[in-house]
Amino acid sequence: MLQIGEYDFVEARSDVLRKATFQLRYRIYAEEFGFEKKEDHPHGIETDEFDSHAIHFAALDNHQEVIGTVRLVLDSERGLPIERAVGNLRSQFMWNDERGERVAEISRLAVTRECRRRIEDGMFGMEACVVQSYSGQRSRSCCDASDQRADRPIVALGLYRLMYQAIMRSNITHLFFIADRRLVCTLRRYGFIFHQIADPIEYHGARIPCIGYVEEIEDELAKKKPGLFGLMRQASGKSRSPLRDA
Repeated sequence: MLQIGEYDFVEARSDVLRKATFQLRYRIYAEEFGFEKKEDHPHGIETDEFDSHAIHFAALDNHQEVIGTVRLVLDSERGLPIERAVGNLRSQFMWNDERGERVAEISRLAVTRECRRRIEDGMFGMEACVVQSYSGQRSRSCCDASDQRADRPIVALGLYRLMYQAIMRSNITHLFFIADRRLVCTLRRYGFIFHQIADPIEYHGARIPCIGYVEEIEDELAKKKPGLFGLMRQASGKSRSPLRDA
């Protein structure tokens, strides 16, 4: 469990909390952006066969409402979602369990509309803030901690920070990821290096299949963003409410 300001970031271990993350995914991916067909999810939840092999994370506000989510899909007999888009993935990268190499895929990042006030913020609520702050055009409206809209990158980065701890516990060495180019560039600006491994695929716009090597990501963060790297490695705190660890 992790606390940042008024937000708590937790692993969604209970059925109730996981259902709440699936409901948020439905609102974002089906209702708001139309990436998923509503008729394919008649109960108002967006879920698939990989969810039972994933670690789910939730960001909660001070009303205990889920405002953000992401999942880490672990390798299983079902494989990884990216394998549907990129053929011969295993033969290309040849990770070896005997050498202690383990893979996972980051997917289904979603942040509520309230944390994404402007169109240029993208669907994850962090792109515009990072682009402005690193271009030397730091904007009070998106980067000043006194402004409510500074919560946008906090939600996404808090989820990634909690997920990083799960990656360490699970000894994950390779991370796969499919995202639009803007998000990939945003993560690179923070020091999270992902490499394109195939041509873009069309899924409501161009999406880039990527791989990230955990050791390389850590080295890059430690070298270029030591403060952020230190935060990523900090141990979790204790929850303010027992309901949030449910």
